[in-house]
Amino acid sequence: MTDLLEIIKNISSILAVVGIFVEIVPVKFNPISSLLKWIGKNLNGDLINRVEKLEEKVDENEKGRIRHEIYTFANNLRNSKREYTADEFQHIFEINEKYKNLGGNGQIKVEMKYIQEKYFELGGR
Repeated sequence: MTDLLEIIKNISSILAVVGIFVEIVPVKFNPISSLLKWIGKNLNGDLINRVEKLEEKVDENEKGRIRHEIYTFANNLRNSKREYTADEFQHIFEINEKYKNLGGNGQIKVEMKYIQEKYFELGGR
């Protein structure tokens, strides 16, 4: 009988140790993962905030750069006798989509409308 109890103790000890390191998928609460995430957030919280602020600044700078490029292109279309290629128009259309995806506020709608009209006026090459 004591041998049986000893075997049960050993098996339960092994299962307890394995249970700490192996997480069962159907169980929604994983204590080790949760603890490590909490520790990571507390150790890196300031760094995460700084990276998020940096990402916002980069996005704002990119929106400004795109806006400037579109304004310049539209201005050149109005004032230049140079003919632009379909690839140049396509580039402007692509960066306009990027501008929208970055959360652009529509400041360039008038310019984009003019560029699209010119593109179709020139045959939409």
